[in-house]
Amino acid sequence: MKDAMAEWLNKQHSWLQEAAHRILTKGKLSPADFADLAQHLKKSEPKANPPRTYPSIGNGTTSPSGLRLISIGPIEGIDALNPRLPLEFGTGNFTVIYGTNGSGKSGYTRIITKACGKPHSVDLKSNVYEDFPTKRECTFQFQIDGINKTVNWRADSEPIRELDAVEVFDTNNGRIYLERETELSYEPPELAFFIDMVETCKRVEAELKREEEKLTSQLPELFSAFGNTKAATAYKSLSHDIDKSKLDDLLSWTTANEA
Repeated sequence: MKDAMAEWLNKQHSWLQEAAHRILTKGKLSPADFADLAQHLKKSEPKANPPRTYPSIGNGTTSPSGLRLISIGPIEGIDALNPRLPLEFGTGNFTVIYGTNGSGKSGYTRIITKACGKPHSVDLKSNVYEDFPTKRECTFQFQIDGINKTVNWRADSEPIRELDAVEVFDTNNGRIYLERETELSYEPPELAFFIDMVETCKRVEAELKREEEKLTSQLPELFSAFGNTKAATAYKSLSHDIDKSKLDDLLSWTTANEA
């Protein structure tokens, strides 16, 4: 990673440094990472000491070398697909998938686009002529640097992180390029890193809001007869960061109060 970027990161709060390190090491973060970072934030110091070191941008797991998609299937509960055998892509560098209209070519493309986390992906549907299925998933087999992996992926769940580098160019994608204003077709690794950092901040914020919604007041309930009194208003406004002088004033008991 460039020295200037590492220097900038080391001036940030320690939880942001931890987030950056995870992004550069792991690629896409999981819900468990966001929950862990939220806990880190709550006890975070302004900056870590000593300064941290970071993996180089572009050398993480987001763009694995030697990536090959081997097959997709079995498939359950997605589109009207119900293949007897997995769709295999062969061992060559060029594979042609062909079939008649309605044979499922577009369905496979939608699955690949969604599972690989592409921006123009759409939500996957079940067969509209059948009851909603209890199971909606398919199996991906792929290879990274000669190592075979199998993932059972649930429809519309988080994308498969190892398949981020797969590029999908279908009819819908072509229309995006030809008919609409588009984002950059190439994202420099540094830009992609900051986009991931912004998204991480949003996910951590959402995690903290979920925690906040679960919090309940530990103060005993007041009798309803006291609800509109000055003391009740002060009581309800108590918080952990109340000013000491204000608290002293609330707790004082004067002769006038006694009378």
